[in-house]
Amino acid sequence: AVHPNYSNWRIGYDIALIKVDDVFGGKFSPIASADEIRAFSDSFSLVTASGFGLTSETGSPSRIALEVTLTLLSPGTCSNSLPSELRSFSQTILCANGSSTASTCSGDSGGPLFLNTSTGRKLAGATSFGSALCTTSRTRYTNVSSYLTFLNSYGVGFPTSVMTPVPGPIPV
Repeated sequence: AVHPNYSNWRIGYDIALIKVDDVFGGKFSPIASADEIRAFSDSFSLVTASGFGLTSETGSPSRIALEVTLTLLSPGTCSNSLPSELRSFSQTILCANGSSTASTCSGDSGGPLFLNTSTGRKLAGATSFGSALCTTSRTRYTNVSSYLTFLNSYGVGFPTSVMTPVPGPIPV
């Protein structure tokens, strides 16, 4: 189910749902609230992204979900870093920086961005787009809390959470 207002990532609404069999035994990470996300981004806290993307600019896609620790940026820093045509929907975008040796990469799109809270992981975003270089990218994420109405409109018993991937090595 693609958001009804989506036509391409450059105009927002970059979110969709895919129904899969529950192979995780019902163990899901709750969705972070807007207040939780704001507290993490205002303090430039560390977050975790996961995906199956390239392991380097010239590498192969990973066969297992890999994780990387990133720094979540404040809304102001994020908005100021966006091209002018994307600023109109900046409240639905989260930005995170990787390090000089690890970040998300091509193929990680759709993967989760987690807040690491005292009560466990909470889903904050879904990987949307970034720069061409995997190790120096400022990646942008769809702010999942901005789309709760859309998410809750699909299916009876739709969980307000998503799966937590098994931790794996960080790409280098």
